[in-house]
Amino acid sequence: MDYIFIYDHITYDEHRFFKKLDDLWPENLPLPIIYLESPGGSSRTSMFVGRILHKRHAVVVSGNPITNTDGYVCDSACAMIAAGATERHMNEVGFHQIRYVMNQCKPNQTVSAVEEESHQKVYDYLGEVDADPRIKEYYRDTPYDRITSLYFASFVPPDLQNIVQTGFHMEPSSAFPSDSLAKDKVRLTQRSQEERYQYAIMQKSNAAILDYVDYLTCEADGHKPDFRTAAKVLQTGIFRDDPDSIYRLAQFIEDGKIAGKSIADAIKLYERGATLKDVSAEDHLGWLYYEGRGVPQDYRKAMAWFMEAADQGNTETYGSLCKIYIEAKAVHANNIERYKWCDLAMSQLNGGHVRTFAINAIYRLSQRMAESDINKAIKSEWFYRSIAGDRVVD
Repeated sequence: MDYIFIYDHITYDEHRFFKKLDDLWPENLPLPIIYLESPGGSSRTSMFVGRILHKRHAVVVSGNPITNTDGYVCDSACAMIAAGATERHMNEVGFHQIRYVMNQCKPNQTVSAVEEESHQKVYDYLGEVDADPRIKEYYRDTPYDRITSLYFASFVPPDLQNIVQTGFHMEPSSAFPSDSLAKDKVRLTQRSQEERYQYAIMQKSNAAILDYVDYLTCEADGHKPDFRTAAKVLQTGIFRDDPDSIYRLAQFIEDGKIAGKSIADAIKLYERGATLKDVSAEDHLGWLYYEGRGVPQDYRKAMAWFMEAADQGNTETYGSLCKIYIEAKAVHANNIERYKWCDLAMSQLNGGHVRTFAINAIYRLSQRMAESDINKAIKSEWFYRSIAGDRVVD
């Protein structure tokens, strides 16, 4: 691997990539150079990635290694990632407070400041990675709808520049002997969002396909969703056997968003996703058979699909099985099994109505179950906890 390139919006895709990289990459082998060209994205992902870069003494550089040009933007979550590295060759970084988006891409989308607890997580992270104290001040003092940017100017003495003083622009080294990449004729933020997505897709980014589709189908700020173009974009991912693209198009078809397609077409896509071991497709097929939507109702097939997804650690399916065991339509009533799946859903899901359902179910079950049976249920959970990573939430 010659380099790693984080381009445009930072999403959970970076989280998955760096988690796998950290698990597989030898501890005594330096990471490749990480190039950054991004206006920001998920702060949670950026801090996760930044901690890995800090642990592994990584080197970050601003710019695009494919075009060998510097798009001159690394803001918000991107700057958080850069802060985690121990060697930085950045020509621009921008800071502002993190924000919270509610009902994203819906007509009633709202953007607001986050609570102090969330800001404190950023401050704690900056302390962990030994960031210059001024970086915390930039984040604290810059509202989420503004930006505090630091630029490197070759014609100004380095010791007079904040980007140098705060450690984001360092002298050339053996890891990166060049001072910088050539400046791009057109800054990244001056390119249309469509151009940025299309470039990333052309570079084989399946995450960019889904981001572009979200952009095309967004309904916020008066934007009119374009499902026809979104379906064409998803075909690129489907050609690559990308399970997420397959699942997304199946959802659009099932919801009646794609003219001339029926639920039968959606089911074919869900089945294709399931052959690729996509747990979302497996879980959804389970519900289709359970409810008899587009297929003959078949509880046995429903349970087979649910168990296939659960055995791969799909936490959403824990919620599905919680509801099914409580309803006792497809299975015999069994409080131990009920408690197992509902307790897993309660502990593994990150919120939502299914988790609330599981919490209420656990409360009712605990009132009528013997302690010995509850212990049996908990003991039988551990296999599923281990494959899901035991990510208990507060």
